[in-house]
Amino acid sequence: MQMQISEKGNLVKRKYQYICQEVPYMPYGINFSSDEMVDFLIKVLDSDPECFVFVDSEARVIWLNKAYQSYLNVELEEAQGKPVVDVIPNTRLQVVVKTGIPELGKVQNINGRRAIVNRIPLFKDGKIIGAIGKVLFKTKKEFAELVSKLKEEVDCYKRELNEIYTSKWKFEDIITCSPNLIHVKDLAQKVAPVDVNVMILGESGSGKELLAHSIHSASTRSSKPFVCINCAAIPENIMESELFGYEPGAFTNAKSNGKLGKLEIANNGTVFLDEIGDMPPFMQAKLLRFLQEGELEKVGSVKPVSVNVRVICATNRNIQKMVEDGIFRADLYYRLSSIILKIPPMRERPEDIELLCDHFLKSITEKWAIPLKKIDKEALEILKNYYWPGNVRELQHLLETLCCITDGNIIKAKDLPSYLFGQSDSAMLKNNELRRISLSNINSGGNNKYICSDVINSKEKELLEEVLRNTGGNKRKAAEMLGIHRTTLYYKLRKYNMQYKVN
Repeated sequence: MQMQISEKGNLVKRKYQYICQEVPYMPYGINFSSDEMVDFLIKVLDSDPECFVFVDSEARVIWLNKAYQSYLNVELEEAQGKPVVDVIPNTRLQVVVKTGIPELGKVQNINGRRAIVNRIPLFKDGKIIGAIGKVLFKTKKEFAELVSKLKEEVDCYKRELNEIYTSKWKFEDIITCSPNLIHVKDLAQKVAPVDVNVMILGESGSGKELLAHSIHSASTRSSKPFVCINCAAIPENIMESELFGYEPGAFTNAKSNGKLGKLEIANNGTVFLDEIGDMPPFMQAKLLRFLQEGELEKVGSVKPVSVNVRVICATNRNIQKMVEDGIFRADLYYRLSSIILKIPPMRERPEDIELLCDHFLKSITEKWAIPLKKIDKEALEILKNYYWPGNVRELQHLLETLCCITDGNIIKAKDLPSYLFGQSDSAMLKNNELRRISLSNINSGGNNKYICSDVINSKEKELLEEVLRNTGGNKRKAAEMLGIHRTTLYYKLRKYNMQYKVN
């Protein structure tokens, strides 16, 4: 005899209580009795547009929500208590109840429609007490539409990543008529298509990153990622996870799905390790192993991941001296320096000043939509005789300032900041001497075709000493006279172990 509706309703509650009785409370301070818990869950699932069905340990229907009733065209009262095979065509919930093995993402024919379903067993004290069935997609078309939508989103993210991790400049963006920089550029163009590691040396602001981008753009990896990593900007305690990535739960506050490291993101492309001289010793060892093996291990994992990258690195420090002093690993240095390119500083190529001024003034005025500005010969001559400790970057920032504050379309000597006039005659002589040393070194045909860093450092130290004497040890005034930020001055004083007190 068919059970009355009220009896079936009680059956639902009894079955639900049996399944849910271990849940003593809900979060956020909401407490329920067993009956209230059942009523609450029924209301939640009944309002869900997805299809749910619950069966007991004998694979009889306990309850199915309104969405499933509509999908099957069956009333709840008709289905309750019946074997699930009599209610849902081609179901395998009875098999899941018997085996305790979940079936996920399976195709099931329901009333002539091919749906994607999950079937999950329910356990209590190690025993199967029932199962849950859920229709993920009511038709394969619905599933295909979602896949298509997700693919579009993935393609969109890929395009965005390609924009982020792509090279910005090419060799034609290197503006120069200086023989020594042309020599470096020519050598870089020769090695760009060859899959060797490159080390770029040069002062801050001299264009190391521009050269690195250009090499990647001319390489066989140009269509693949170009990932920049500033070794000086990453805190030491997270550097390993930034470069190598980490597994889910590898450490406190780790993302639940883990994270790809920069090296893995750069797979089949190029990674640019800027300020490589600032990499801590423990990371030098890990980077060396990666370069030797072509594999990395994420933080929290022992499974190696194969990664194929070309490495371009750069530093403004005397890396060879660091190797001699044991600060930088010799074996890593030799791995990274298959080709060494040294970019000459601005003070050694004054012939580029006019070209760079024209380029930057055109770029700045176009960007700001203001009339084009030019620089007159007198002002240009002053710029050519300036020491340029900040190199091309300093020149660019100066021109941006001048474009803002100069009246008219011609930048004159009177418009230039006072620190450009602050160099003593002896400082200018030292500047010219540095240029002569560098050019004679290149033209001599000797073994060293680049600037002798020891000579440059010696002359730079002499200049710092003279400026500090002239300012009575006042570092603020010294920085203004040199046209550099005080932090840059402090860095150079530490570099040369110089200490000055204000008189």
